[in-house]
Amino acid sequence: MEEKVELGIITKPFGIKGEMVIKPFANNPIHLIDAHRVWIDEKIYDLSNYRNGQNKIIIKFKDIDNKEDVIPLKGKKVSIQSNSLKKLEENNYYHYQIIGCAVIDKKAGNIGTVREIIETGSNDVYVVSKNKSEYLIPASKKIILKIDLTKKIIFVDLPENLSH
Repeated sequence: MEEKVELGIITKPFGIKGEMVIKPFANNPIHLIDAHRVWIDEKIYDLSNYRNGQNKIIIKFKDIDNKEDVIPLKGKKVSIQSNSLKKLEENNYYHYQIIGCAVIDKKAGNIGTVREIIETGSNDVYVVSKNKSEYLIPASKKIILKIDLTKKIIFVDLPENLSH
C-alpha cells in the first residue's frame, strides 16, 4: 500500500453544507491535483470538491452534507496517499521525504537526523540533531551534495561555521 502523508488538520466547519477548513502543515497549501479520497484516522472519505484558500484548504466530502457532521472531525489530521501529491521538479522534495533522513557530512561523518524543516522563504533550513548536538543546515546546492531517498540519507559538505 502507498505511504500516507499528513496534509493538515481540520480546524472548523466552513458554512452549513458540510465543507470544512483544513490548516495545512506546510506554509504553501498542497494542491491535491490527483486526490479523490483522504484518510482521517483509518476511515476513507471520498472528496466531493476542494479549493485552496489563503493558508488553508476548504474541503467537502461526499457523505457529509451539514455543519453538524463536521464538528466531530474538528482537530483530526487529514492524510492522503503520497502518489496523490503533485509531482515535483527534479531535486525538489516534500518535507515528509526529508524528515527522518540521516545526514552525513563529508568531513565529520554522521551528524544526525533531520527532525524538522524551517521554511524561510529562500532556502529551507534542516534542523538536524544527534544526542545533544543540533545543526541548522540551509538546504542550498552549495551544502547539500546528494539526497538519496531510497536509503534516507542526505550527503552534505558543511562549511566550518556550521560544524563543531
